[in-house]
Amino acid sequence: MNEITKNYLEDGEYFFEKNRHMCTGFDPRKIYLLGEKYSGLKPRGALQKFDDIRDNFLAKNALFEDPQFTPEKIDLGDDWEKERSKIEWLRPKNIVSNPCFLDDAEDRFDINQGGLGDCWFLAALAEITQNRKLLTLIVPEDQSFSDKYAGVFHFRFWQYGRWIDIVIDDRLPTINGQLIFDRSNCKNVFWTPLLEKAYAKLYGSYKNIESGLISEALEDFTGGLNEVYQELLETSKVLNFYEMMLVSYERKSFMGCGITDLGGLEEERKDGLYSRHAYSITEVRKVTCKLGNIYKLLRLRNPWGHGEWNGDWSDKSTKWDLLPDETKEQLLKRIDNGEFWMQFEDFIEAYNLLEFCHPNPDSVAYAKDEVNQWKSFMLDGSWVAKVSNGGLPTCRNFYLNSQYLLTINEKNDIKQKVVIGLMQKNRRIYNISELPLGFAIYTLQAAANGPLSPNYFSSIKPTYVSKVEINKQVTGHVELPNGTYCIIPFTEDTKSSCEYLLRIYSSVDFNVNENDVEVKLIDASGFVGFGAGSDTVDSASADKAIKEVFAGIAGTDTELGWKSLKSVLDLIFKQENHELSKELCRSMVALADNDYSGKLNFNEFYQLWEQIGNLRGIFRNYDSDTSNGMRASELRSALKAANLQVSNKILRMIVLRFSNENGELDMEDFLHCCIKLKMMIDIYHNSRTKPEITLEKWLLETIYT
Repeated sequence: MNEITKNYLEDGEYFFEKNRHMCTGFDPRKIYLLGEKYSGLKPRGALQKFDDIRDNFLAKNALFEDPQFTPEKIDLGDDWEKERSKIEWLRPKNIVSNPCFLDDAEDRFDINQGGLGDCWFLAALAEITQNRKLLTLIVPEDQSFSDKYAGVFHFRFWQYGRWIDIVIDDRLPTINGQLIFDRSNCKNVFWTPLLEKAYAKLYGSYKNIESGLISEALEDFTGGLNEVYQELLETSKVLNFYEMMLVSYERKSFMGCGITDLGGLEEERKDGLYSRHAYSITEVRKVTCKLGNIYKLLRLRNPWGHGEWNGDWSDKSTKWDLLPDETKEQLLKRIDNGEFWMQFEDFIEAYNLLEFCHPNPDSVAYAKDEVNQWKSFMLDGSWVAKVSNGGLPTCRNFYLNSQYLLTINEKNDIKQKVVIGLMQKNRRIYNISELPLGFAIYTLQAAANGPLSPNYFSSIKPTYVSKVEINKQVTGHVELPNGTYCIIPFTEDTKSSCEYLLRIYSSVDFNVNENDVEVKLIDASGFVGFGAGSDTVDSASADKAIKEVFAGIAGTDTELGWKSLKSVLDLIFKQENHELSKELCRSMVALADNDYSGKLNFNEFYQLWEQIGNLRGIFRNYDSDTSNGMRASELRSALKAANLQVSNKILRMIVLRFSNENGELDMEDFLHCCIKLKMMIDIYHNSRTKPEITLEKWLLETIYT
């Protein structure tokens, strides 16, 4: 383990302790393998651990070929698919005689775009090279083409709170022995094309990393919070962009920009800039000329490694003669390396897109004692259609959206700056359509006693509502005095389901808790619910009939096993035209088997009989159209009738685990989920060794199995 990784894990201890109550399974101290449990990404085959793969292929004296990212199946993008017959996948040792993974001078000039439209990714990478600690976390140094070379390399990217380790082989696409995508200035250095390949693997293909925002890639490199501004010239009348950029630069934020031209092509303009192209901003500087005038300058870089601005303060501009010789010598490099200076006023005229990525203060790349750091918090959530997707604040089901309580406890009454970012997860990886996202903030005058009700939202207006944008992330700046607020993420598309990441940055300390019900048995004394119909009748004749059924099926030991129970229940459920599964019958026996004999005596059977009858009646009451399918939107109320109170997180997990493709539960699904919930709650409360997690987290860990 290198020193940078070791420091990252140690720094993560603070983050983990601070956010323990909101973590949903994953450990932010850990670097995950692609597809590992809690990594947030689906597996694509066997888990790939770099050290094990390298040792295995060294022992075999062979070179690794990645079965999860094979040349034949990698989509190269529309422009290159037609050239596939000409493309040869070569290892660096087949391209040059002395390949080098990293040299001692890797910097922003080491990154040059090839024939792939991923300038946004490369412009972001150019900025990352200026932070050595962060670059070493992304590009581990324990790999080379000489020592322990086995054709395998690995890189790391941030994905929704986790660092993910991506393993690749070193076969790269070439034509006539030349790399067709990213390449280094030095022909024998290969860390940048290999990193580009790892990024393509993360997102499924090279095609999937064509076109994007610099801030999106910066987020994957840093875990930072993004801001995106468009129509700069018009917006600059309201916002002081130069001061924002200067403060962001001083706080080590990353910045990018572009000239968006909808419907146009990437082409050179008269001023030397390119439309529909991404640039990185590498420095923000105020300079004083010989006469005392102050100029606001920006240094930008074209990821192509060439092609520069030709106006004022360009390499050949006479404006540089206004500066003292020492300042001029320090700033001006008359080389066509893609990097150039512009005056801020010219920048605002030329560019219409500006992006910020504010660093995650918990990252290893930023010292804990550094001044002017944000306090930050993040959590995972999801919208599930008909369950926790209530639509816009104007919708009657808005209350179904998850609710989060933000509490600011500063001693003074000054309004505090709070930045909130809401991000749609996994859009690029799984090629999911972008949803119209937004969030609302409500000021609470009194402590919340459970989730805010529909009546509450109909009687009060939100303090703040973000723009509803079809974007991967929506960010909003608000100023809030001390108090408690309810943040509610929403999407306009109520028919869709997707995961999101909610992040909150503030200049002062704050607390965040999900505003949801406590998971519990409503009546701890029993499982039978209230207020619902039952198929059993408490009468002597009924009891006699049940005893006769039991005696007729139970063996000589007067006990029922799961097969015998299934025979009884199949008769009961005959009118539903449904035969219960053996797994459900086994679960029922386990629920009622108090002496762990594997069978039910009459008392155990009778208690189970009553509970099944009660649940059957509840299901019928909530199956309003008698379709033998309970809608997910009715499930919470049905569970409450069954004496089970569940939170949004548990409800979403139940729908994923037990519903059909239409998001409905049939009677067996409903019985199964109620029985499993009861069993897992019993295990939690009756365990000799108390679990070190809450009941809700215990159920999240177990209900899906």
